[in-house]
Amino acid sequence: GRYWEARHSAWASINYPYTHKTWLFARYLYTDRRNRDPIAKDLVPQQPGWPMRGATGQLQGGWRYAWGKPTRFAISPEDTRIVSVVGSVTHPTLGTYVLDENDARGDLAQFQLTSELREYVVNPWVPNHVLAMRAAGGLTIGANTFFGNYQLGGSAGDSAFYVMPDEARMLRGYPMAAAVGDMYWLAGLEYRFPLFRIDRGFGVFPAFLRAMSANVFIDAGSAFSEVDEVEDVFGDTLVGVGAELRLSTFVAWGYGVTGRAGFATGLMDSGFKPVQETETGEKQIDPRVFYFQLGGSF
Repeated sequence: GRYWEARHSAWASINYPYTHKTWLFARYLYTDRRNRDPIAKDLVPQQPGWPMRGATGQLQGGWRYAWGKPTRFAISPEDTRIVSVVGSVTHPTLGTYVLDENDARGDLAQFQLTSELREYVVNPWVPNHVLAMRAAGGLTIGANTFFGNYQLGGSAGDSAFYVMPDEARMLRGYPMAAAVGDMYWLAGLEYRFPLFRIDRGFGVFPAFLRAMSANVFIDAGSAFSEVDEVEDVFGDTLVGVGAELRLSTFVAWGYGVTGRAGFATGLMDSGFKPVQETETGEKQIDPRVFYFQLGGSF
């Protein structure tokens, strides 16, 4: 079934750029998490696999390196490398508590470590053609009885136009939370290329169309909670493939916005398939393989 929750967050952060390529940051994040609908009396909210109810107070810190050399007509970061490492401590002294089935408060303590590498390599023979690569991973130490400290699936990437749960990680061709666990790894590969430039506005209307581009991609990843052998890490790997059209624009005289219209299918059983069979045996196109998102993939 579906579980709907409401989250309210507040945070304060500080950044220190100690070189022109690298910087450190620290942040305190407080999030209140509650179920939106009443929970049936015969269900126990805190059994393994349920979402957490209560509040989390987290102290986060990290390091980030970023450097690139974009050209005038770039449709993607070019000759760029981005590396980040983030640690997070969740503890009752920071304001964390969980609610049991009787709404009584209990303690929760966790440590999380995540890291990501992004690389954008320009094709030396064709201008503005880019091979974009990413690799990411994370682990959770401590309380792990709740649903999905990491959740893989969906097509929502980097965007300021919608808010995704902190635990969500994009893996196209699958529904959100297709794989959940306390550890994860994720990899992606895209070949991006320009189609045509528009470079046109509409009088004094605050919008400017910049360029249309496309890409083909493959995403792969897995989420898991125990590692006893290599099979636990790679045995349930999800793989998605597809293609996208991208329109880059500027709105409000300077704010860059990218729209992505794509097609993605999952190669594993839980993935979206181009054609699905109905209960009557008829075959029809599955609309879930198509999507539109605001914001880039990575």
